[in-house]
Amino acid sequence: NRVAVPMESIPDAERLEVLDLSFNPIGDLEGIDDAESLVELILDNCDLLGPFPEELLELYDLERLSINNNKIKGEIPEDIDDLESLEILSLDDNELTGAIPPSLSGLLELRTLSLSGNKFEGAIPDFLNTMTSLEVIDLSHQLGKQPKKG
Repeated sequence: NRVAVPMESIPDAERLEVLDLSFNPIGDLEGIDDAESLVELILDNCDLLGPFPEELLELYDLERLSINNNKIKGEIPEDIDDLESLEILSLDDNELTGAIPPSLSGLLELRTLSLSGNKFEGAIPDFLNTMTSLEVIDLSHQLGKQPKKG
């Protein structure tokens, strides 16, 4: 069954730390940025459309963010490093493009970075080698333009 969850009511759950709305169509995320207690947010297969949801960048205590299998387009925002507590970032199977932003290097707690199935372009960034907390990097199945070997 699919569930309709009005995002503006989520901040009323003051102790809510984990929210998994996978496989539920969500029109938008307006109001979720007030859910300050969230530590894990899972929005896989939620029919999210358009650019990376800016509201998520206000969830400063997030340790896990998973928004796989949606239709998020465009680039990962440069201010993704505002999510300083992030340990797991999973954005698989969207329509993300451009280069992998250097601001990811500001996520000092990040252990897992999973960006497979997108359209990122360019070489694998050198800054990923300097992120000492990273244990898993998945950049498989990129459909964007890659640099030519030569």
